[in-house]
Amino acid sequence: MVDLVKLGREFLGPSTFSEILGKIVFSQRIRQGLEQDESAEKSKVEPKIIYRIEGGSGFLTSDFEKVIKALDLSVKDIGEAIISVAKEE
Repeated sequence: MVDLVKLGREFLGPSTFSEILGKIVFSQRIRQGLEQDESAEKSKVEPKIIYRIEGGSGFLTSDFEKVIKALDLSVKDIGEAIISVAKEE
């Protein structure tokens, strides 16, 4: 996961990449019918971490990994979503 994050930041820029990851996490959370606090509990992170990720703010890769694992997102899912979102923008 660290390599994907590094590659994405280099390719898209740090803020744009974080925003795209936030959209992916938000979409998956909504698909699962979870509130932010429920997603945080499932991920074993503080609710503010979910808020930061979804908002495209700074976050730790380790926290992001916990969240995507809890939301059942694979690296392939994220890669495909990044390509899709990047095409829209």
